[in-house]
Amino acid sequence: MMMDLLLNCGIFCCVDKAAGNYYQLSGIPISELKSEQAVQPLLKNIAKTYGGKSANSRALHPEARTPSAIVFVRSRMLYARAALNAKGGVRFGMRHIHVLNRYPDRENHEQTVHIMRYIFPRQFDLHNVFTSKVDSRETAMPFKDYTLREKEIQQKDSQEASMTGLDGEQITKRKSHLPKRLRGEAVALVDKLRKLNHKCSYIEMLRHYCPVEVSSPH
Repeated sequence: MMMDLLLNCGIFCCVDKAAGNYYQLSGIPISELKSEQAVQPLLKNIAKTYGGKSANSRALHPEARTPSAIVFVRSRMLYARAALNAKGGVRFGMRHIHVLNRYPDRENHEQTVHIMRYIFPRQFDLHNVFTSKVDSRETAMPFKDYTLREKEIQQKDSQEASMTGLDGEQITKRKSHLPKRLRGEAVALVDKLRKLNHKCSYIEMLRHYCPVEVSSPH
C-alpha cells in the first residue's frame, strides 16, 4: 500500500500553511496533469462553435485557450542541457542561437522589428500559444519550441509577396512595417531590451546572486 501511494499518488508537504504553499514529494507533477472536469466544458463549447464537429478535427477557436491554460514548459527551462562554449565550459546567458544574439545591430530598425516578431507573434499572424494549434507530428510537448522560427517567417513573407505581387523594394519596406498596436512605446522597450542584453554580464550576475561556496577539505 505504501509503495502504491508513493508511485501512483501525489503526496504534498506543507511549506507555508498561512500562504497555502505546498511542495510535491511524489507522483506525476501537478503541472502536467489535466483536469477532465475543466477540459470537457471547453471541448463542448468549441464543438458548439464549429457546428457540432469534433474539436480535434478543427483548429482551436481564437479565444479557446485562456491565459491560465498557457504554461511554461518546465523541461525546457529547468532540465535542458547546458550550452557549452568552444572550450567545453558552460555558456551562461542567452544561447548563440537566441534571436537577441543572432541580430546584434542595435541601430538597425529592421532587426528590431524582426525580433518583435518573436516576442509578439500573434500581432504578425504567426504561430503562437494563444490561438494556434500544435501539430503533434512536430513536438510531443503541449507547446512548440519557438527558438528558431526563421523558416516560418520566410514562408509567410513569400506567401504575402506572391498574393500581393510586391516587388523587392516593397518587400524590404514591409519587413520594417509594424502593426499599429506595437508602434511607439513597445519599440522603445524592445530597443532597451536589446541594449541591456548586450551590456549584461550574465556570469558575473550569477556569481553575485548565486555564489558557489567551496568547502575546504577536512
